[in-house]
Amino acid sequence: EMPLSNTAIYKDGELFSGREFKTTVPGVYKFRAESEGKTSSEIIVTAHKPAPPAKIDINADKQEIIADGIEKGNLFISCYKSKGKSIEVLGVDIYCNGEKISGREFSTKQAGSYKFKAVCEGVESNEITITAIEPFTIELRSDKSEITADGKEQALLKAVCKDKTGNEIEMSGVGIYRDETVYSPLSSLTFSTKVPRIYTFRATAKGVSSNRVTVTAKQYIPKPAKIVLSADKNIILADGIDKALVTMRFYNENGVEIGVSGSEKLYGTQTVLTNGNGVYTLVTKNTGAYEFYAEKDGVRSNTVTIRALSKSNYYAQKMLGKW
Repeated sequence: EMPLSNTAIYKDGELFSGREFKTTVPGVYKFRAESEGKTSSEIIVTAHKPAPPAKIDINADKQEIIADGIEKGNLFISCYKSKGKSIEVLGVDIYCNGEKISGREFSTKQAGSYKFKAVCEGVESNEITITAIEPFTIELRSDKSEITADGKEQALLKAVCKDKTGNEIEMSGVGIYRDETVYSPLSSLTFSTKVPRIYTFRATAKGVSSNRVTVTAKQYIPKPAKIVLSADKNIILADGIDKALVTMRFYNENGVEIGVSGSEKLYGTQTVLTNGNGVYTLVTKNTGAYEFYAEKDGVRSNTVTIRALSKSNYYAQKMLGKW
């Protein structure tokens, strides 16, 4: 044997490129080679018609599509030998409602039920149905755009489906998503939370998505059931230096102390007070009695009285206290 250059292969008298031969057409094929003026002997390759499959299965990736001419259902064909081994078979025809179709994708603008089957050399597959439904839209509504993050106040969200003429219709498979996570498999949802932030919702059904709706959960600031006002002193020296601290404390209906929000108000001679997160300081050079009370959300505290005394009166009171 020796290598040859410029070798040409002919199939049935015509130049054949490549070194591999396959075909889907049964028949007898003759090959020969030529190189440097010499011709080889002829070989014959017989391509036999493949045996038909023993079984054909047809499936689809969707049982429903929208009849808008855009959404498609993909058809899948599987062929098997008599012993159940999967095989590749050419020449499988697909029929839709009894009519042969081309390709393995199906879309339509006509609503209705469509039955499919595959046929190859007299062997028929199972039959499947794809339902094309009328185009529709989904509108998501919320009765509130803001709620308090107290775990009690609720926003009611509802998904409404409409046909192409705008009439409301019933649609199965509607689900509501919150922050892109399935939150409710129903068309309505009551939402409450204890975590303050903005929440985003949308509804889907059969591949159709609604508008997006946001609900803002505001920080929950508990309302007081009781306000207690107290002072560390009820007598101070009116010298512009000595001071008394007035403190607000808030309690809920269970008697548990709650925080200061900043919306509370202290009533009295406020011109001589400075505020520091619910603690007020009284410093004055003017003698007299100073009365204060606090109020928030319609709840009023007790009244605290602080007397600012002159130097002589202040020390007289101190002595009386000791006696």
